[in-house]
Amino acid sequence: MADKVEPQAGKTISRRSRPVWPLVFFLVLAAVSLLLHVEKNRRGLEVRKAKEKFAAMVIARPIDKVKAERTRFYETQYYLGYPTSVSYAVADLILRCDGMVRPLRLLGVQVNAGLQDLKFKLTVGVAAAGPEAARRKFAVFFKQLRDLPGVTQASYSLSGRTGRGDGLHIFSVRGQADWQ
Repeated sequence: MADKVEPQAGKTISRRSRPVWPLVFFLVLAAVSLLLHVEKNRRGLEVRKAKEKFAAMVIARPIDKVKAERTRFYETQYYLGYPTSVSYAVADLILRCDGMVRPLRLLGVQVNAGLQDLKFKLTVGVAAAGPEAARRKFAVFFKQLRDLPGVTQASYSLSGRTGRGDGLHIFSVRGQADWQ
C-alpha cells in the first residue's frame, strides 16, 4: 500500500482537477432542448399554414360552384338563344338590303349562319337598256351594301340576262356580315 497516494487534508483541489463532465452534460442537454423547441415551433408553423390553406379551400368551394353554375347558365342561354339571335340578324340584314335595293329587284336571298358571322348570297335584278347602264345602277347599290354596318366582305359578279326580253340584268352578290 505504499504506492497509493492519499490526498492531504489541508490542500485545496484546483479548478483543473474538478470534473468537467457534469458541465458538458448540462450544456448538451440545453442544446438538445433548444433544438427541440425550434423544431416544435417550425412544425407548429407548418400546421398553421396547412390549416389556413384548408380553410381557404373550404371557402373557395362555394365560389367555384357558383362560377360553374354561372358558366352553365350563360352557355345554356347562348345555345337556347342562338336560333333567335341568328333569325333576328338575318331578318335585319335582309330588311336593310331590301331598303337599299328599291329601284332594283331583290330576286333571291340565301343566308348561311355561322357562330359569329352570316355568309350571304343575294341575287339582284337590274332593269336597264344595256349592260353599262345596269352596272352603273348596280354600283350605287353595291357601294351602299359595302358601307352597311356589320358587312365585312362583299363581292359581285354579273350572272347574265333573263331570257324574257324585259331587259333585266342579274347580279350575284356574295358577302359576309357579323351578326353579334
